[in-house]
Amino acid sequence: MQLRMFNMRRSIIILLLLVPTFFISGKLLAGSGKAVAKVKVISPETHKYNIGDTLNVIIMIKLPKEICLEGMKFTKVFASGMDIISEKNWKPVKPGFWKKKLKLVFNNHNNQFGQLTIYRKADKGSLIHKEKFYLQ
Repeated sequence: MQLRMFNMRRSIIILLLLVPTFFISGKLLAGSGKAVAKVKVISPETHKYNIGDTLNVIIMIKLPKEICLEGMKFTKVFASGMDIISEKNWKPVKPGFWKKKLKLVFNNHNNQFGQLTIYRKADKGSLIHKEKFYLQ
């Protein structure tokens, strides 16, 4: 009986020591590689589009500062309900910030909206960002 109580107390103490450690280390790791994407419409700036309309956008991405042009190969852009007419290479704006210009045209594959998806799966700075552009 005493041995069982001793083992239970020891287990509780270990659990109380380990839970905060995992919580703190998880918070630090989650914040260290955070990536953020933003899509800015250059032209035309309207809230609704028609099939056949052309759309010029700039994608801005914030990543950890140590990401280089070689590392940007992990960042992909997909279009749904739109076709990518032209696409520039990723360019560094300043350490940790990258931009890319796209020219898109709305097609008739999706009746409600066109969607741009930015996808990056890497050790440093993974992200999935979806931006919708609604049709009239």
